[in-house]
Order: sequence, then C-alpha cells, then structure tokens
Amino acid sequence: MPPIIVTQSFDAPLEKVWNALSDEAALKKWYFPVEAYDFKIGKTFTFYESADSHNYFHRCTFVNIIPNQRIEYTWEHPRQSNGSSVVKWEFAAEGDKTTITLTHTGTEN
Repeated sequence: MPPIIVTQSFDAPLEKVWNALSDEAALKKWYFPVEAYDFKIGKTFTFYESADSHNYFHRCTFVNIIPNQRIEYTWEHPRQSNGSSVVKWEFAAEGDKTTITLTHTGTEN
C-alpha cells in the first residue's frame, strides 16, 4: 500500500507541539490512553482503541527521536495483523507556528 501522508499546521510554537507528543501527560490529553510511555529510542508503549464494540490493542516502539525534528516508531496490531508499519512525525517551525508531516508506511489496509 502507498504511504499515508498528512501535513497539518498548528498555531503554536514548536516546543509546545513537540511537548504534546513527547510528554506522557500532554499526550494523554489528546491521544489514546497510552500505557508506560517512556519517550526513548528502543522503548515500547501500548494502547487500546475502542471501535465497533471492539477493543483493538496497539504496540509501538520508538526507533528514532531527534528532538524538535522527528519522532519515528514501529506500529503493530498483534491481534489483527502479522506485520508492523512505521509512523514518522516531522516537525518544522514557522515563526510562532509549527507544521507536522505524518507519514505512515507499511500499512496492510
């Protein structure tokens, strides 16, 4: 499948946007309720997504972190698929605004 690429600009400085993804408490305010979010390369975090009366388990492992520039992790659905995909968040400051480009590669469907 081709990569999924989404670009979004935020009316917030880079440090604040970065913190929304790198800090566990900030992440939980807008993302899924992650468990054991240790923001370091090689560390794994997990979460459940509820949809269609099912609870879907997700497991992600950080593979690349460049502060204020990039976050990259593998993403697995162990109970729903056999492989893993890769999610990459790239950050660009534009004055008091920040643009994120999210690229998700290796998805099965």
